[in-house]
Amino acid sequence: MRNYNDGIVRTNKRCIGCNKCVSKCPVVGANVSVLKKGRPTMAVSSDKCINCGNCVEVCNKQAREFIDDTEDFFKAVRSDLKVSVLIDPSFYILYKDKANGILGYLKESGVNKIYDVGFGAEIAAYMNAQYIKEHEDDPKRAFILNYCPAVVSYIERYRPEMIDMMIPVQSPAISTAIYVKKYLKDDSALALISPCPSKKDEMLSTGNLISYNVCISNFIKELEGINTDAYVAQSDLPSRDVGVLSSVTGFFGEMIDIYFSKEYSSLRKEGIDGTFFDFVSMTAADETPMATYFDIISCQVSCLMGPGISIPMQDYEHVNKTIRELRKKNIGKLGDKTSSEEIYKADSEIMKDLDPADFVRTYQSKFRQESEVPESTYESIFNTMYKTTPEKRNVDCGSCGYSTCREMVGAIAYGYNRMENCIHYMNDELLMRYYTDDLTKIANVEGFKANVKRLYDENPQKEYVIGVVSLNHLNLINDLYGFSLGDAYIKKAAEIAVKFTSKGGTAGRLGGGEFLICFENSEEELKRADEATTYSFPDINVSFPLSFRAGLYIDRFRDETIEAIINFASLARDKIEEDGVSTILIYDDELQEKLAAEAMITSQMYKAITKKEFAPFFQPQYSHRTGKIVGAEMLCRWIKKDGSIISPGLFIPIFEKNGFIKTLDKYMWEQAFIAAQNYSSDKYKKVPVSVNISRVSLDEDDFVDTIRKLDERYPIDKSGLHFEITESAYSSRQDIVSRKVNELRKMGFKVAVDDFGSGYSSLNILKDMPIDILKLDMGFLRGRNQENGEIIIRNVVSMVKELDLEIISEGVENIEQAEFLKYVGCDTIQGYLYARPMPAKEYEKLILADASDFNNMKFENEMKEKGVFY
Repeated sequence: MRNYNDGIVRTNKRCIGCNKCVSKCPVVGANVSVLKKGRPTMAVSSDKCINCGNCVEVCNKQAREFIDDTEDFFKAVRSDLKVSVLIDPSFYILYKDKANGILGYLKESGVNKIYDVGFGAEIAAYMNAQYIKEHEDDPKRAFILNYCPAVVSYIERYRPEMIDMMIPVQSPAISTAIYVKKYLKDDSALALISPCPSKKDEMLSTGNLISYNVCISNFIKELEGINTDAYVAQSDLPSRDVGVLSSVTGFFGEMIDIYFSKEYSSLRKEGIDGTFFDFVSMTAADETPMATYFDIISCQVSCLMGPGISIPMQDYEHVNKTIRELRKKNIGKLGDKTSSEEIYKADSEIMKDLDPADFVRTYQSKFRQESEVPESTYESIFNTMYKTTPEKRNVDCGSCGYSTCREMVGAIAYGYNRMENCIHYMNDELLMRYYTDDLTKIANVEGFKANVKRLYDENPQKEYVIGVVSLNHLNLINDLYGFSLGDAYIKKAAEIAVKFTSKGGTAGRLGGGEFLICFENSEEELKRADEATTYSFPDINVSFPLSFRAGLYIDRFRDETIEAIINFASLARDKIEEDGVSTILIYDDELQEKLAAEAMITSQMYKAITKKEFAPFFQPQYSHRTGKIVGAEMLCRWIKKDGSIISPGLFIPIFEKNGFIKTLDKYMWEQAFIAAQNYSSDKYKKVPVSVNISRVSLDEDDFVDTIRKLDERYPIDKSGLHFEITESAYSSRQDIVSRKVNELRKMGFKVAVDDFGSGYSSLNILKDMPIDILKLDMGFLRGRNQENGEIIIRNVVSMVKELDLEIISEGVENIEQAEFLKYVGCDTIQGYLYARPMPAKEYEKLILADASDFNNMKFENEMKEKGVFY
């Protein structure tokens, strides 16, 4: 199990997952992309991290930090434990003027002894030179200096083939500790104050000679608020000379160079680079190596700018000045005053009491072989990331932090990173999501339009058909089977759409149960579309067959936008009734004219009601037995200001479709109440007016409340106003319709069923519906089999009378129909035989108390001559 953020270098909560740490990390897998509470962050794998601290330096969010032993060190000192301190040369360079005061404070606080690591650097430099000289003729000798613990850790963990290339000499810090412990007999616990968090790894690998790794930045932070100028102390073991500069870039190598003549060469490298290490390995195989030794450090600008130092950049001018002064002071040994052999001889005399075996460092392979990622895995991940071409697989932009796309894919394969950290994948993924429907995974509207554009561009000579397809009764399927199976049903429909358009076309989902299709305009393809019927999906346990309504637009001239074509196809689709049968309608000139008329009506309807262009007309109802007027139905007529009339047969269906019928209904109800109130005066005959309630309004929850408020606003004799509902309005939601009708009747209004006999639920209405009046549709007496129609009407009238309901025949157009109806017992007639719908002023003349029952006396005389009235 991987361990994250529990080593020396760690990620804190400031991390935003920017990948900078990945770009500077020499180890693939040390930085692991994880989601923390849904937020991307880069965790540190303590199993992989070499603690070089590059990420700490590069992170401008301060999201990387390291832990050291500063707190434990001060606790130990202040609890009177015996502790001595090793001071890295960088400390003196960085804090030249304050160094002695800080050392004084440490001594005052209880530190036993203070030793300069520069002293140990001089020992380590000599021991390295000794090893090189002794193995000068060995082509397999080691040649990499042990100076940077991060480099050592990198080689032990990831380049085990290079372990034998490491010179087996301890580092300056460990050499100092060995000298202090063995030769000065200091039995104190040792603390190292240095700029390097990775020194902790070195301490653990060398037997814990040093107990505390104290990074300079944390050490100085601990001294904040303390006046160290009040103290003073010197090192108990100062550097002899050049060791004080050993932390400066390349200077440790220079300390070794002085032991060799100019024909010897060294090579220095800042930063851990896998390519450079490959180069070093190749050099090892050469019997004539390019350099006597290699001096490699992890930090880009020497230890003086290591992760454990927090000096503002502007202070480095002071640092450089100090370095120049120290070089000048100690340069003598590096000059030409003495030959390299003489220097080596002189230092050998100084080091004669030291046993080289005490300063030998052994290295241990910590390499763990990871299983190799199969090429098929690379292929799979590349394809998943939409990197399907050589160009896309070699973008190598580095924004993910890795040098190459392949390196990134490898990290993903090992679980170190996530595809989401590739900006190009995310761009492609966002584009794919932008163009893809989430549920069906086929194109969405934007994807469909893009695919159609591509088809058009690739095939400029071809004509295409674009269609909008809607599944019939999807809401019913959701109600019967639930939304999960409803979604499965939609997915199956998507498969059919894709299969249908697979031959040089494309398909997409518009939303819900609506799909888009595009296929080549050919007789064969249109015939195939026309022959599509229903589909069954027993495999998803939905027995309900799939049928559809499809509107098609044949794009012959490419003079419309794709958006406009989809709209045209949608308009054609909307003209098809949802009846469970697969139906196709092609958008053509005739349909376009109808739709233009609809658009005109829709655009003018609100202004028309404001301008009172909707006028109440009245069609009188007569007793065919007496010739007297007995009632009237209020109808709506749209009369424009210029006198032109729009037929209700045109605007009523449009209003029912777009919902404006609810507004018109309320307007006409109010006109009916006003009329009933006006006609209740003695100057008019007491005959009722009936007004229609559309199916759409009847479905509204506030329908009854609206009628009740009108009744309160215009108090009337309830016998003067009837309400009519159509038979089709009762066919659905029967319980709700019955309840609302009952509420109207409780208010005192009579309710009539209009168009009785035009639907299929007529007998149920007679049985279940709480009505008062039945208006008989004259369709029974039209067309063929009039004898059968007469039998039906005779029996219906008989049933209605037995049910004690009033009956009115509407649509009566000739005297023969009227005579038959009178004969079977239906006396009340409404139709063109007696009167067409008329404006209110004409109707008011008819119902004046002293008016004749007919304005047309000629018509009355004809009736009397035929013996109609008696």
